[in-house]
Amino acid sequence: MRLRIIMSYWGRLIGFIIGLLISGNFFHVLFYTSIGYLFDKFFIIHAEWYNSNYTIDHKKIFIQITFEVMGYISKSKGFVTKKDIIITTNIMQQLHLNVQDTILAQHYFNHGKQIDYPLIHKLNCLYYKLINQQNLLHKFIFIQIQLAYANNYLDPKTEQILRIIFRELHVSYHEMNNIFDNMYSRNFFSQKNDYQYKHFSQKNTTTELMQAYQTLQVNQNDSMLIIKKKYYKLMSKYHPDKYMSKKYSSKEIEAMKRKTQKIQHAYNIIKKYKK
Repeated sequence: MRLRIIMSYWGRLIGFIIGLLISGNFFHVLFYTSIGYLFDKFFIIHAEWYNSNYTIDHKKIFIQITFEVMGYISKSKGFVTKKDIIITTNIMQQLHLNVQDTILAQHYFNHGKQIDYPLIHKLNCLYYKLINQQNLLHKFIFIQIQLAYANNYLDPKTEQILRIIFRELHVSYHEMNNIFDNMYSRNFFSQKNDYQYKHFSQKNTTTELMQAYQTLQVNQNDSMLIIKKKYYKLMSKYHPDKYMSKKYSSKEIEAMKRKTQKIQHAYNIIKKYKK
């Protein structure tokens, strides 16, 4: 905000300086300062227009993909139930959609029910569009979980979709737990549902832990000393700085970065479990 205020005066300041440098005449200074004022005015109008469109664009993407994936989840159960429709209607009300947006949301929901709906592509679009809007990404996940558990049971196909959503939106186990805890506090789960979630969560934790062991090429019975040595060895082997001076392409170096991030993540998971 402070930067924006400073930027809105740059034109006048530069105009004032130019006027002084050219002649120092009062009218010259006034003339160039006036031109600077016009530039400032243009900057403010352009910035407001950009921010307005930026916000609208984010909202459109969020609404579109939210209701498309809701349609996809509902269809995955075999058929759309009455509870699915009730939850979808409630979400529309919670998001304060106007008549036009409600009609669009219904269209998006039906589009998501198509067999060839590109789920992973859409989730990637959502993630990279809202990468700096974590609150919207969490709200998206929150909504999909509500719908997945609408009928007090978690269908195996729907469970698979939830896993894909967590993976493509880069949701860590810790973040996933926070989202579910938030839902518990709002009493979204019945007792039966609560048991199912815990089972789902435990399965997810076990899978993540086993993948971490595989990434570090160690066994679950190995001591932390052995695991730490393996971790340092792999980090040393794949660290991108090591390849900077060896004429590797930027694509190869980027792959090394991803590899080291994966190794780091795996080590953190094991370290947390072994405490």
